[in-house]
Amino acid sequence: MTATLSPDRAQVLKAQVAKLRWFHAIDFGDFQSAGRHKESVPPNNTLFGAMDLLKHIDLTGSTCLDVGSAHGLMTFGLKMHGAEKVTAVDNSERIGVPFMVARELFGLDVDYVYSPASELVSTFGPRSVDFVLAAGLMYHLANPGDAIFNTRRVLKPGGLLLLETAYAADREDAVLVFNCVPRAPYDEPYTYFLPSKTAVLDMMRLACLDVLAYRVTAPNRLTVLARAVAPEQVQNRAGLTVQAHEIGTQDRIIPFTDYRRDREWTAKVSYDGKADRFKKLDIHTYEPDFPPHPKAMTNPLGVSVRDKWGK
Repeated sequence: MTATLSPDRAQVLKAQVAKLRWFHAIDFGDFQSAGRHKESVPPNNTLFGAMDLLKHIDLTGSTCLDVGSAHGLMTFGLKMHGAEKVTAVDNSERIGVPFMVARELFGLDVDYVYSPASELVSTFGPRSVDFVLAAGLMYHLANPGDAIFNTRRVLKPGGLLLLETAYAADREDAVLVFNCVPRAPYDEPYTYFLPSKTAVLDMMRLACLDVLAYRVTAPNRLTVLARAVAPEQVQNRAGLTVQAHEIGTQDRIIPFTDYRRDREWTAKVSYDGKADRFKKLDIHTYEPDFPPHPKAMTNPLGVSVRDKWGK
């Protein structure tokens, strides 16, 4: 923890919150940051699936990464939920200013690191962390598999990955739908691929991640909880996945043969096994209990980043 803020310093930081553009709605007590969502929908609703599954995870003493952290709502929440060391990771240096303001207001000892998803292993090292949250990341990558394969590589045996993404909700087959086309399915110029649910789950299994539970939030968001395990510990593998695990690969980002030694779990994180394997959450009725997510926007300060995007 950092030193307690003086009243004067707290007022200075509050004034800074009011001048900044915010991606997350963050509750600072008597005020909140504006967040990116319109007033007609609940703030931070794309993260409701992650918040729901985190109720079943004990982070005590763990080392965590929040990959694609933006302004840090989940980073701060992981620390508040008992993690020993939490690092926010993002590939946009401009993200850091609101993050630093929020961190000082909370007085939380969390780190911020600039790193693309493709460089996670070189930045943090293989088998170095207990828990990875990768929310709102996969569909922004030109190589969407990086969100799965590289986060898997930094996890300790038995570590947990909580991945959230926009997805192609209308597809049952295992596909990546290219988005930068006329009549694009997702109205964002920085969204490149929308994976189907089947594609996400089976890519996880290929990466030696055992799928434990998943959540769907309207209209097209998917959150999956999975554990880093040895190949034979992955449940519901397709026949070709079994063969791939047995044969191995020369592709360094999916080192199946290395994962054979992950039978003994060493990660300092536990899942209680009590989450419904599948649940659909209605963002308008679901009430998350995840500080510092605001239960109500009573005094929002600052500007939403959607205003910058003209939305």
